[in-house]
Amino acid sequence: MVHQHHKRGEIGFLKQLSSLPRSIKFSAFLAFTYVLGWGLVNAFLPLYYQEILGNYSTIGVMMFLYYIFAFCFSFILGGVLDRVKPKRLLMIALLMYVPISFVIINMSTTWHFALYVLYHALASTIWWLALESYVRVHSPKHKEMISYGLYDAGIFSSMVIGGVVGGLLIYKLGWNMFYSISIFAFLALIVLAFMPDRKHGKVEHELKKINLALFKGEIKDFLNNKKLKKIYTSMFLMKFCYGFIVLMIPLFFKEINASFFMIGAVFGLLYLPAIFEPYYASFQNKKMIILGGILSVIVIFLIMFFVQSLYALFVLTILVAIPFAMILVILQGKITRLMPKKKIGEMTAVLLCVVSLAMGFGPLVAGILADSFGINSIFLLGAGIFGIMFLFNVKQKF
Repeated sequence: MVHQHHKRGEIGFLKQLSSLPRSIKFSAFLAFTYVLGWGLVNAFLPLYYQEILGNYSTIGVMMFLYYIFAFCFSFILGGVLDRVKPKRLLMIALLMYVPISFVIINMSTTWHFALYVLYHALASTIWWLALESYVRVHSPKHKEMISYGLYDAGIFSSMVIGGVVGGLLIYKLGWNMFYSISIFAFLALIVLAFMPDRKHGKVEHELKKINLALFKGEIKDFLNNKKLKKIYTSMFLMKFCYGFIVLMIPLFFKEINASFFMIGAVFGLLYLPAIFEPYYASFQNKKMIILGGILSVIVIFLIMFFVQSLYALFVLTILVAIPFAMILVILQGKITRLMPKKKIGEMTAVLLCVVSLAMGFGPLVAGILADSFGINSIFLLGAGIFGIMFLFNVKQKF
């Protein structure tokens, strides 16, 4: 009986997935193409950053600056997002990324790194604001979670493939592997040409409306939405941990003498559970998943703090990614459902600001802790943050 119920659930999930509009499926493929370039190298960028910057604290400061810059650019761009063609914004971002591999490979000083961070923050803000707003606008009613789950699955599957393949290529290509970012940005431009679009006003006319007053309006709308404020707080705590985990995990495994292949594999497999986000979105008792997932993360982080076995830590890192993925897709779907349809672009900009601040402060705090108390202290930090998140969500409705 249980088996039949589970089978019907899987069939229902596949029907929901196939019924999603072409625009949602296309956005997932576009995200996959672009992110694959980063996926091949993301596990090794922190190691490269360490060669240039030296210690964990400086890396944390630079990542903090990146997300603060992204916050500021969101501040400027959010007010016109709903009035500009997403394809045009995505094209601008991809054109900016085509030469970025040359910038990364030729960095040699902290000042070079700071300029790279500024440039990267602008391009990524344009890209993610436009693409996430596009997904939210095209998500069918009552299918917000599965739509965003498919989009995230496109991103995370490229990270899994990239991490494992990158762990093999790094031995032959070395840092030249960073050219993959530019190559796949160019391929994404080709994919973008076939992407369905919606009608917008002229960019030249709307760009004149960019000013601080627009963002003040967004903040006012956000503050008046109590339910959205609560769910954004959970997202802040989630992304705070996420920000330092994806940065520090490669450095942690390097510290315990893992091979390049293991570093690439563990980084890629960290994203494996997230590929199944559309399936998690079909679960019914979402509050139980949220609370159970948070408690699971706390327990695994505490075990990781004490365990010293390389292979045990490898398995635990992959295990902690499962509740991470489940929690994230439920929060994203809830946010999409609560956003006013006419202000999705503006509320997406506010969300990106919240995420930018969280992912900026996460590496900053973790870098200082790692230099002061050892890099495994990041797991105690993560357990503490998720403890706060559990207390905050006990009375929330999902």
